[in-house]
Amino acid sequence: MLFIRGSLVVNNDGYHGMAKRTGRYSVQAGEMYDVVVTFFQGPGYAGIQAGWTPPGLGFRYLRGYVPPPSPPPSPP
Repeated sequence: MLFIRGSLVVNNDGYHGMAKRTGRYSVQAGEMYDVVVTFFQGPGYAGIQAGWTPPGLGFRYLRGYVPPPSPPPSPP
Protein backbone atom coordinates (compact mmCIF):
# COMPACT_ATOMS: atom_id res chain seq x y z
CA MET A 1 0.00 0.00 0.00
CA LEU A 2 1.23 3.51 -0.70
CA PHE A 3 0.37 6.43 1.54
CA ILE A 4 1.16 10.11 1.02
CA ARG A 5 0.81 12.35 4.05
CA GLY A 6 -1.18 9.57 5.69
CA SER A 7 -3.71 9.24 2.85
CA LEU A 8 -4.04 5.87 1.14
CA VAL A 9 -3.23 6.44 -2.55
CA VAL A 10 -2.66 2.89 -3.86
CA ASN A 11 -4.07 -0.29 -2.35
CA ASN A 12 -2.69 -3.54 -3.75
CA ASP A 13 -3.16 -5.52 -0.56
CA GLY A 14 -3.96 -9.23 -0.49
CA TYR A 15 -2.56 -12.56 -1.63
CA HIS A 16 -1.66 -12.39 -5.35
CA GLY A 17 1.27 -12.17 -7.73
CA MET A 18 2.88 -8.91 -8.77
CA ALA A 19 0.23 -6.58 -10.19
CA LYS A 20 0.43 -2.96 -11.26
CA ARG A 21 -1.91 -0.57 -9.46
CA THR A 22 -2.02 3.20 -9.82
CA GLY A 23 -3.36 6.18 -7.91
CA ARG A 24 -3.32 9.96 -8.07
CA TYR A 25 -2.20 12.58 -5.58
CA SER A 26 -1.66 16.25 -6.43
CA VAL A 27 1.53 17.82 -5.13
CA GLN A 28 2.82 21.38 -5.03
CA ALA A 29 6.31 22.45 -6.10
CA GLY A 30 8.60 23.17 -3.16
CA GLU A 31 6.52 21.15 -0.66
CA MET A 32 7.84 18.08 1.19
CA TYR A 33 5.68 14.95 1.29
CA ASP A 34 5.95 11.89 3.52
CA VAL A 35 5.61 8.79 1.34
CA VAL A 36 5.15 5.41 3.03
CA VAL A 37 5.10 2.13 1.12
CA THR A 38 4.10 -1.02 2.99
CA PHE A 39 3.65 -4.62 1.94
CA PHE A 40 3.52 -8.09 3.38
CA GLN A 41 4.84 -11.27 1.86
CA GLY A 42 2.91 -14.50 1.95
CA PRO A 43 4.37 -17.77 0.71
CA GLY A 44 6.21 -17.52 -2.60
CA TYR A 45 8.43 -14.93 -4.23
CA ALA A 46 8.70 -11.40 -2.84
CA GLY A 47 8.63 -8.22 -4.85
CA ILE A 48 7.57 -4.60 -4.69
CA GLN A 49 8.06 -1.63 -6.98
CA ALA A 50 6.85 1.92 -6.46
CA GLY A 51 7.26 5.04 -8.54
CA TRP A 52 5.80 8.31 -9.72
CA THR A 53 5.42 10.41 -12.85
CA PRO A 54 6.69 13.99 -12.46
CA PRO A 55 4.92 16.65 -14.55
CA GLY A 56 6.22 16.64 -18.13
CA LEU A 57 8.42 13.58 -17.56
CA GLY A 58 8.06 9.83 -17.75
CA PHE A 59 7.62 7.29 -14.99
CA ARG A 60 10.39 7.14 -12.36
CA TYR A 61 10.90 4.40 -9.77
CA LEU A 62 11.22 5.50 -6.16
CA ARG A 63 14.71 4.67 -4.92
CA GLY A 64 16.30 4.44 -1.53
CA TYR A 65 15.45 2.97 1.80
CA VAL A 66 14.64 4.79 4.97
CA PRO A 67 14.25 2.52 7.99
CA PRO A 68 11.24 3.07 10.22
CA PRO A 69 11.87 5.18 13.31
CA SER A 70 13.28 3.37 16.32
CA PRO A 71 10.93 2.91 19.25
CA PRO A 72 11.48 5.38 22.08
CA PRO A 73 13.76 4.17 24.88
CA SER A 74 12.11 2.54 27.87
CA PRO A 75 11.90 4.73 30.97
CA PRO A 76 14.47 3.89 33.66
